[in-house]
Amino acid sequence: MKKVVFIFSLMLCINAKADDVTIVAQSDSNDASTKCGDNCTWTLYSNGKLEIKGTGDMYDFGYDGEYLHRLTTAPWRDILPDVTSVTIDEGISYVGARSFTGGSFTHLDLPTSTTNIGDFAFADSSLETVNTLQNVTTIAYAAFFNSNLTHADLSDDLMRLESDVFGYTDLTELHIPDKVNYIGPWAFLGTGIQNFIIPDGVTTIEHDAFLEIPNDAKIYCQNTPAHICDELINEDTRGKDKIQLFTQEAGVYRLENGTIFASPNDMMNGTNACSNLDSCKAMVLKNKGYCSSDESCMAMVDLENANAPIEYKNKSYASIDDLLKGKYMPKRIYTLEEANAVAGDKNRVSIKYR
Repeated sequence: MKKVVFIFSLMLCINAKADDVTIVAQSDSNDASTKCGDNCTWTLYSNGKLEIKGTGDMYDFGYDGEYLHRLTTAPWRDILPDVTSVTIDEGISYVGARSFTGGSFTHLDLPTSTTNIGDFAFADSSLETVNTLQNVTTIAYAAFFNSNLTHADLSDDLMRLESDVFGYTDLTELHIPDKVNYIGPWAFLGTGIQNFIIPDGVTTIEHDAFLEIPNDAKIYCQNTPAHICDELINEDTRGKDKIQLFTQEAGVYRLENGTIFASPNDMMNGTNACSNLDSCKAMVLKNKGYCSSDESCMAMVDLENANAPIEYKNKSYASIDDLLKGKYMPKRIYTLEEANAVAGDKNRVSIKYR
């Protein structure tokens, strides 16, 4: 009985110690100057955790006038060296400019409500990982510049990669979303990224965007004029061996030399090249889960080749490319006679009987 009491008492002590977290500093509800947003408050705990709570935007904070130097007005500026982790709670939509410049924490918990990150927000910090950037559609100038960031999953709706945004980070790979149309100067300055795919929507690439990338890095330009690719790299590192032009249709990636691949990773790694276009399309369909076997996937390719509607989940598509993009048939008919009348029509119609 005494042993049981002793063990129970020891467990209580351990739990009490584990939960013994106190508030070190926090915003004052009666002093607006201590808040971090109109509806945002903050608390620093004894375990080094800085928690931001509230709704809406955080404030933008100032700096002392020197380039990239340093916060002067963030309410936690003087205690930032004591911050070992940052949690931004659900409801915060914007991380203010220069909020955490020079911080020593390595991980950030970002909520799904956050859609914008301000200038220099995490510049010069020890930040290595962010739990999600999937909903962040605006990342401002130098937001992660010279941080220790190793990984970033960007939102599919991100449209701009601003100047210096990932410069001198520890990134070694990054997927540039298809909607990106602008890449700013020094955006990837000094990163270790080996392969870049430039989507065909990119219309502007500023000077030195890829300066000081690895000498053996490759830049894959999708349907992008060669002269734009030639301007991607500063003169001291420019070389045609870095530029790889490719096209994409029906999920298939085709290099200028005619080699085709079923995924961008295969293309960048130069592995698993397809023997022919049809087998590559079938592989794409299977990889994306539109069919479960090689035979059924090839049957869908055969339908396209026969100019027949491709049926998937009771919906008809004109081509595999339309299926992958979620586009429905451009034209519909309703009787067998009408179907016979337009046989061979390049629009490829779907048939629905009355």
